[in-house]
Amino acid sequence: MICGSSTPTRNAIVMTKAMNRPLSTWLVLGLWAMLLGAYWLFGRHPHYELRVFQADSGWGYEIRQGATPLIYQPIVPGLPGQQRFTDEAHARRVGERVLSKLQRGEFPPTLRPEEVR
Repeated sequence: MICGSSTPTRNAIVMTKAMNRPLSTWLVLGLWAMLLGAYWLFGRHPHYELRVFQADSGWGYEIRQGATPLIYQPIVPGLPGQQRFTDEAHARRVGERVLSKLQRGEFPPTLRPEEVR
């Protein structure tokens, strides 16, 4: 015959379940925090890259979104005719203006003539 109370065993089981509950809750909250952090870092704004290149008779720029070319611009935008960028600095300056408009959410990123001079 076994004598004694099963209350200590029952109390130990209840305490173990209670201790595991907060751990699983913290794991779920931690996972949500990691997912939100990853979205904030990588999902909020598309990653754009500006590349300046030398064209046949001048300079130009290209803006890529990841590996995909988004804008290929061998001539000065916003001006009549086929005017070329005269130097690398001019192409880079105009490309950076277009890039900043894209990063602010402006699409298409139009430029006025005074912005490209």
